[in-house]
Amino acid sequence: MQLFKIWKQNVKYITILKRYVTTLHASSAGPVTIDPLEVLTNSNFSYQDLFFTLHHQAQKSMFLHVDVDPATDQQCLADALHPFCSKMGNVLYLKPVSNSLNYFLVEFSTAEGVLNLSNACTEGSLNLHMAKLSPSGMKQNLIKKKGVLSNSNRKISLQQKLRDAATMSEQMNVYYENARSSSDDVRKKLFLPTLLQDFFNFRMKTKFTAVPFGTVMMGLGTEQSDIDLSLTRLSLAKNSKLNSTITTLHDLPTKSAEAYVSLHRSGTHSLFSAASAEIGKHFPGVSGVTNHDAVVPILKLHFAPFSSDVDISLENKVGMQTGWIFNMYVRIDKRVAPFLFLLRQWTKHNGLSQHGGTLYYGLTPFMVTCLGLFYLMRVQPAVIPPMINMLTPRATPDDLILGKFHTKINNNVLNFKSENYSSVEELFRNCLEYYRLLEFNEFELCLATGTAKNVMQSVFHASADLHIKIPLSNMNVGKNCSYQSLKKFQKSAETLIRRFESRKRHKHNEWGVLAAVTLEKS
Repeated sequence: MQLFKIWKQNVKYITILKRYVTTLHASSAGPVTIDPLEVLTNSNFSYQDLFFTLHHQAQKSMFLHVDVDPATDQQCLADALHPFCSKMGNVLYLKPVSNSLNYFLVEFSTAEGVLNLSNACTEGSLNLHMAKLSPSGMKQNLIKKKGVLSNSNRKISLQQKLRDAATMSEQMNVYYENARSSSDDVRKKLFLPTLLQDFFNFRMKTKFTAVPFGTVMMGLGTEQSDIDLSLTRLSLAKNSKLNSTITTLHDLPTKSAEAYVSLHRSGTHSLFSAASAEIGKHFPGVSGVTNHDAVVPILKLHFAPFSSDVDISLENKVGMQTGWIFNMYVRIDKRVAPFLFLLRQWTKHNGLSQHGGTLYYGLTPFMVTCLGLFYLMRVQPAVIPPMINMLTPRATPDDLILGKFHTKINNNVLNFKSENYSSVEELFRNCLEYYRLLEFNEFELCLATGTAKNVMQSVFHASADLHIKIPLSNMNVGKNCSYQSLKKFQKSAETLIRRFESRKRHKHNEWGVLAAVTLEKS
């Protein structure tokens, strides 16, 4: 409720809500709800509007485990569930989140519907936004034949769509639109932080907001993507009692910064250790709970009802702000999303990237994203501005405060217009060529300025094979990537360039995007 009050003060949201809605046929009355995927990719939203819009949608939603025979037909169950939920409030959205279990996600027009439905559940609220439901009457007239909600209008296969495209640029857009996460998948993944926020605030007695960031928030996720979220104390600068303009630890004296880091790490370990022992007792469907003592300590878990892996951090201001900036890049120019999506999927499908661990020395999806964005800054004319342009020089009343740090993200950059008119196909091919020839160990790729400088002038250790620097952090993003992994990447880029030309020349059916990825892995 505290965050809801903050949201109400952001008056611009009201006009945004009226302008950007998508009709979903959840009932015969045809109610409306915001499409979260459209929000993530809409260039008219400031980062504050984007976050509060999606957060408020999640606050009005509820996760239901319907306690009926597992063999019950889901369509029949949904038809029975809708009028029951409608008695609790105006239902905007109601769909199953699993093809094999009776789990549903319901969105109401107000948060009151969530409270009413929670109170109506036979076992009471497990968390504010999660409940097990077995009301009287729900078991009547239900077909005992397992099925799933299906789309009667079968779509033409993605493979055929890609074959029928006129150009590779058209293919890249088709692939992005069809292989990325659906609106329903994005909705449930962005709702999951609300469930975890309930657990930490009600069970662990904290006062955090769970803020999602990463691939899903960029609009580049797939159904296999995990969820990154940070627990943070969030407020608007104009409503905060904090009289400070501190943005990063660099704004503090060295000893104060070191003391903060030490205290933060010890506090994070204590909280996550306690949470890992309790979360399975109060959060049904959670498994694989582990603590990872990384540079940024992480609590990892798997939430079976959504088939989602979750990485939870605490006051991860660098991750949150970098994620918001990357999301803005996707919204600045319509070529960025299909370009990055294909680059990430190509490296994944060809064994060139994966999520890293302590013994992994290859490219990670985040490194690949940084390489893609750096090229779009480096090419002339630039497609996107360097990251330094994404930060404002002064604090403003509209800043979000994460913990005790101002965000200072420049919303005006969304008006950036590139004078580069290359097609997305040309950008992708030229990016492969650029990195095929680059001597990675000789240059620092600085996303702050969009420039490559001699690595001997860098603050990074000269023995690293990949040097990537981003603002807000002194860390080398690519420090764990080995020389052998980079050579494999370059060799694969060269092979793909040749394959593009060969298949185009021989009019091969599997040309363009189909030569770069394996659809079964998408």
